[in-house]
Amino acid sequence: MHDATGHGWVTALVVLGLLVGGWGLASVGADDGCGSVHGPIIESKDFTPAEERRSSLPPMWLNPEGDSAVEGQGFDGPLEIDNQALWWIDTAVADGVVSEAAYYLSAPAEPMLGSVFIHAGGIQYYRESVTDQSYTTAYIFERLGERAVPVEVGSYEAALVWADPDRSGTRTHNLYWSDGTFNYSLVADQGAEDILTLGRSLVCDG
Repeated sequence: MHDATGHGWVTALVVLGLLVGGWGLASVGADDGCGSVHGPIIESKDFTPAEERRSSLPPMWLNPEGDSAVEGQGFDGPLEIDNQALWWIDTAVADGVVSEAAYYLSAPAEPMLGSVFIHAGGIQYYRESVTDQSYTTAYIFERLGERAVPVEVGSYEAALVWADPDRSGTRTHNLYWSDGTFNYSLVADQGAEDILTLGRSLVCDG
């Protein structure tokens, strides 16, 4: 899956693995996968500052051609998430595998750095076809340990990850789940309870 900078989920998971510094207590209070989120969600307090990391992704441009997201993309996902309009779509199909990244931000269609998109309040929603080579939520739990909080999104087991800070200090919350046909992720600079509520609204109300 893509992360908020436009890289694929494979890259996102590798980066998450590189960024994990230590483990801490992680848990969530919630009634069911479609119910209201009853916080607070307890997350690991450990993280690795950007300046201490041994590697980092290069800056990534989103919407490099300044395309409108609603012009003939054949997108069947939501046109709005959390009052943010569909801003850009990046779709690829290869060997029957579909990958589709949708970016939500109430802003003009123009090139934008991924970090600027996140800092502006943008939301990234991604899905990709499940294959034998897919990285699953089980892999996230195995790779990140207690940095990944087990939560429920609808009837699906999901992983909630509080990413390490970028160089401006911004830490996104990344929510991952799968329905067996597609892997999904939702990424934004929002609180843990907020991103989980958004994920549940997409699954349960969509």
